Amino acid sequence: MLNLTPFGFTRTEGSVYERLTDLGPSSGYSVAKSLGIARANAYQALDGLVTKGAARIVRENPKTYRALAPASLQALISQKQARNLEDLESALDRLSQAGSPSLAEFKGPREFGQLILRTATRALGPVQYLGPASLAQEAAPIWRKRKTEGLATQLWVYGDATGLPLEADTIDESVALRQMGVLPLALAAGEIGVLGQGDADDLRGYWSAEPLILGAALAVIASVVQP
Repeated sequence: MLNLTPFGFTRTEGSVYERLTDLGPSSGYSVAKSLGIARANAYQALDGLVTKGAARIVRENPKTYRALAPASLQALISQKQARNLEDLESALDRLSQAGSPSLAEFKGPREFGQLILRTATRALGPVQYLGPASLAQEAAPIWRKRKTEGLATQLWVYGDATGLPLEADTIDESVALRQMGVLPLALAAGEIGVLGQGDADDLRGYWSAEPLILGAALAVIASVVQP
């Protein structure tokens, strides 16, 4: 099932977009009947897709919608995410770092995703990532931006590496477990290190500007990718 929620769409909008690409130009009634949802919910999702540029109205009576082609939607999302990242980078550059913690704990994939955004977006030097493929895929706009800017980025992932804008090496979880005793997670970006453990559903660890954490993250990556 198509999941567009990481990119600002609701679950219903994602389902409706996917069905609309299958059906071709359709009314809200047709989409609602096909998905088995209320007509009001279908129209709300369709209008949301139109507002976000993922669909357009091709006829008014009855109101008929056409989905944006998948390749065009991917380009639209990439452009929007790139602009958002640039805005975030500018905002972060304006923030004073005085008093900011040098060590921050994270729990769960959402918090880790925010740390990737916070860390990899600002790093001008090499970035290395070791972790679940699903989280790397959610951070695809960051990797795409770094690739466009020619910034060194290396990805090692547990799981399916397809769909990433950068070439990634797949790591067998059993190899990582044998090497480390746990399933390690690591991100090294400039002077920042992220070190943790767990799978895509149960992550925990630390983000830090301390050299010890950065060194440990680099050591973990080297140990796992070069057993």
